[in-house]
Amino acid sequence: MQQALVTPDRIPEWIPGTMTMDSSRRGWKGITLKGYHYDRQQAAIPPMRDYMIVAYDGAPTTMSRSAGGAWQSAAVGAGKISLSK
Repeated sequence: MQQALVTPDRIPEWIPGTMTMDSSRRGWKGITLKGYHYDRQQAAIPPMRDYMIVAYDGAPTTMSRSAGGAWQSAAVGAGKISLSK
């Protein structure tokens, strides 16, 4: 059985945080911007329906992810950005 892809509105179910931006009431076509602030954490996020851009602004850490294949790890911290789907 294939797992349903997660929509942007459901992200807080896996990563609880404080919403800092929400473009859903702006009437944009084909794009939604959601901003969140999270404290340090580990989270297992299920497969996303849409692309997710993450901008890091905290202390250096290691981010690990898998898109169905081998796990990849990268150093992230202030000024780093990752793109996932």
